Amino acid sequence: MPVFEISDIPQLLKHVRNETHIYVDVNNTISSALQLQKLDTTIGMMALWTIEGTRLDTDRPSAGPVVVNCSMQNIPQKEVAGLYERWWKKNKGKSFAQLKEISPFEETDYSWH
Repeated sequence: MPVFEISDIPQLLKHVRNETHIYVDVNNTISSALQLQKLDTTIGMMALWTIEGTRLDTDRPSAGPVVVNCSMQNIPQKEVAGLYERWWKKNKGKSFAQLKEISPFEETDYSWH
């Protein structure tokens, strides 16, 4: 994946509601076997995951592009997209260091899984 900058977030946000299914090959970095997995996801969730990685300055913000709550229930893409859109609208003028500290999931029990 290319390296993204904070300035790329507006372009990535244009895709967060795209529900086109894609299959992505990912290495399971948590497993000691480092096996390759085929992941069924959407263009939108990949864009959101990429935004999160950009915000945290990492190429892998979690094991995969899945958001769950504290009960491990998947959160719908539409809801995650709304949180990221509001987060960007409220914080787009802030520095990289500030954005790194302000989670789109503040006041929720959501996390990338």
